[in-house]
Amino acid sequence: MNELIEKIKEANKYYAENGENFVSDKLYHSWLNQLKEKDPTNPLLTSLQPTTKIKGEKIKHSSPMLSLDKVYSIDELKKWMEKVSRKKDEKFILMPKFDGIAGRLENGILSTRGDGDEGENITDKLPIINHVDSDYDGELLIRFSTFVEHFFSGKIKKRDGNLYKNPRNSVAGMLANDDITDTLKERVIDFVSYSEWGKEIESSSDISMIIDNFKKEISDYPFDGFVVKLKDEEYGKSLGFTSHHWKHSLALKNDNESRTSVLRDVEFSVAKEYIGMVGIIDPVDFNGANIKRVSLHNLDIVKDFDLRIGDNVVIQRSGDVIPTLVSTTVGENREKIELENCPCCGTKVVIDGPFYKCPDELCSAKIINKIVYCLKTMKIKGISEKTIEKLYLNKQITNFTDLFKLTENDLLNVDGYKEKSAKNFIDALENSKKRDVSHSQLFACLNISGIGESLYKKIFNQVDPTDFSRLLETGDSKEIEKIENLGPERVELLIKNFPERKNILSTLMEIYGDSIKKIDDNPNLKTVCLSGKFPKNKKEYKEYFLEKGYEMVDKVNKDLDLLVIPEGVTSSGKITKAKKLGIEISVFKESDK
Repeated sequence: MNELIEKIKEANKYYAENGENFVSDKLYHSWLNQLKEKDPTNPLLTSLQPTTKIKGEKIKHSSPMLSLDKVYSIDELKKWMEKVSRKKDEKFILMPKFDGIAGRLENGILSTRGDGDEGENITDKLPIINHVDSDYDGELLIRFSTFVEHFFSGKIKKRDGNLYKNPRNSVAGMLANDDITDTLKERVIDFVSYSEWGKEIESSSDISMIIDNFKKEISDYPFDGFVVKLKDEEYGKSLGFTSHHWKHSLALKNDNESRTSVLRDVEFSVAKEYIGMVGIIDPVDFNGANIKRVSLHNLDIVKDFDLRIGDNVVIQRSGDVIPTLVSTTVGENREKIELENCPCCGTKVVIDGPFYKCPDELCSAKIINKIVYCLKTMKIKGISEKTIEKLYLNKQITNFTDLFKLTENDLLNVDGYKEKSAKNFIDALENSKKRDVSHSQLFACLNISGIGESLYKKIFNQVDPTDFSRLLETGDSKEIEKIENLGPERVELLIKNFPERKNILSTLMEIYGDSIKKIDDNPNLKTVCLSGKFPKNKKEYKEYFLEKGYEMVDKVNKDLDLLVIPEGVTSSGKITKAKKLGIEISVFKESDK
């Protein structure tokens, strides 16, 4: 039994110090169950599962922030639901179990869960956290898209210069970094309220199907399972709690057991800026899924793990979605991972930060990916990357604006295209001209490295797009650097690349003409914020509200004009704050759209 206790303590220590699991959740909890059978009163069983250590002043919670009891199968979950049900159709709420740092915002003070009774004061980190200014419990998270943009790209690193390995690890690291708000001027962490997520279910519901659909909605957030709680809060509280967990809720954890394999090869693929890396491994099975590939992202991953072809690798499929590399051990017949020439055009590659990069701006893969990026930026659907590749290799296009010169007859020369598909292609482009577009979208189509639509929006909230173009043409770096969010490196890139790409901008201005609106900073637009789960992704409602004269924003504050909630939602952090501020609240019906 002493060996079992030592294993649990070692796992706890590793998790607290590194923000990562030492072993799989399932194995860890099997150890706890073994200990429970042998020594039911052992203090390791009544303490909370370890939390990552974050420095800060201790804050006593006004009420305990307890953990949750856990199961690993739908059958176990349903047995618990039947056990606590008073009637056949007892109602429950299903919510995601986000994989971040649990926290509480109360009276303007943000603290971590800590040991449940007291946590660490992290109020000084609010400048880098997206949050609602009201009291609520939630999870401090970093979206996968944000993690890839800022952390895998090497923009934000650990203090020792190494990369953060996963979103949760990066949250913990930044919250523990006393200097982070001095060096980071962006809100990259989301403090997500637990009350904003939830679907009503019963024990008779098809929980597996509901969970599968739910996973698609929350796929940009790291999560390691789901939580089911009684809808009747008064009844739920009457069930009481242990020193460890509430009895009104239960966590259904993902079975994220690790798998061991061997790295056999590395595939390199050219994107619009950098060259991506994917590891090819001996096939391993994850709950019926045959996994043969694992993302390596960039050279820092190779460096951090001292990774070579032939090494033994441990991978984990987080949330049944993304295979990630967890650890490695030295294998036999090791080969260094390196790339000399671009896999597309053969040009000798260069190393740019943590990435391989093809320096040839005429590399066909880079150009094709840039055109595809423009299609996404302009929200043009129905034109595939494969089609763009065929058009470019046929020498029918050289850039994004060339697409608008094509006729239906031109498209009939493309392999696989017939009259109907050719017409659909032209219609997709023509329909894009009928929608309002912004200057930030047009400038993003210049494909200047590291400067996308969101940054241009911030720029055009400070300076008129025409004036900005003049500044770029004259190369007045001192004036440009006065614009917030533009440091010397970005200014240099803009001044260097704009003159040779301004013709593309001029052509786009001609193509879209009257459709170009100042929707980035239109002072006549009112603001609307959506709270709760809507039938579609919230981004899909953007055009609808623009037509109604509203710009969608993420936060509830005194400047907000309207908060919109879906039918059935009665409470959330945003609703509470909107009521306090006297902001109009409207219930949205999909039939109204």
